[in-house]
Amino acid sequence: RKTKEIADKDYLLQNGDVLFSMRGLYLTAVYVENPPDKTIVLNNWAILTPKSFVQGRYLVWWFNHPQTQHQIKELARGSGQIFLPMSELRRLKVPIPSQKVQEQIVELNELRQQEKELVQKLENRRNKLFESLTLNLLNQETVKEKSNHDR
Repeated sequence: RKTKEIADKDYLLQNGDVLFSMRGLYLTAVYVENPPDKTIVLNNWAILTPKSFVQGRYLVWWFNHPQTQHQIKELARGSGQIFLPMSELRRLKVPIPSQKVQEQIVELNELRQQEKELVQKLENRRNKLFESLTLNLLNQETVKEKSNHDR
């Protein structure tokens, strides 16, 4: 039987862990980097501690890949707020390539994420520019009409 102190260690988050959401709209994974000391994870998350031969960021990529997400949805239960039992999570077979291939996948994934962020920033700036330009056009028209009325 576990004591409370030992049981809590099972839920403590460590640097390099992978958190996997077991319940909700999206069942996705995130990489844990430098969590605050004694961070405890609730039971709707699974803590996956990678072995030495697999990189945590590779696991995050694999769990969040559309093909894996399709497999997860097939194993999940419920509708709306879906739930993936731990027994079903354990059924997933994670392909483990060489460290070199894992590193390449991780690097490509990180570059893709950076690209997405830059594209989003660009889109936000375009929207602000568009809003500013159209508002300026409207204001110019309003100023013209006002000056024509004042004559």
